Amino acid sequence: MRLLEELPHGVLAWSREFPGKVETSSNLAQVSTGPEAVTIGTSTRSFVRRAVEAVQAEIRRLGEAAGAAIEARDGYPGWQPDPGSRLLAVTRDVYTRRFGAPPEVQVIHAGLECGVIAARLPGLEAVSFGPRIEGAHTPEERVSIPSVAAAWRLLLGVLGALARAA
Repeated sequence: MRLLEELPHGVLAWSREFPGKVETSSNLAQVSTGPEAVTIGTSTRSFVRRAVEAVQAEIRRLGEAAGAAIEARDGYPGWQPDPGSRLLAVTRDVYTRRFGAPPEVQVIHAGLECGVIAARLPGLEAVSFGPRIEGAHTPEERVSIPSVAAAWRLLLGVLGALARAA
């Protein structure tokens, strides 16, 4: 029980570069009991890979101090937002031309496929956009059909602009 109380949980650091946005967090994701053991799963996220590693090291230290066997698994790697990205500028321009207004660009604190891809291709510029999803990760998850078409139009426009610039 003491280990559960001591594990890092919640917002651990706020972004200095993106005020009001979480940079690093960790949460108790799962606890399951069996006849031989209790299994505790945590989920740690950050824009900054070193921050994830530091939180995982703290979790390992706490677990070992409690006599637990520790296993770290890969999650979504951090993906540092780059407001000066050429790809972001192209995406903004295409969006504005296609939809008649500038996009609302946001930094979010979530695991995204862009982080997985960018971790394998250092220096890769990435943006993430897609259709509007409501109730994500719940049985009520649904997608706005018109927003799927809009995301598709944006993707085609961005690819076209990049091809013309190449």
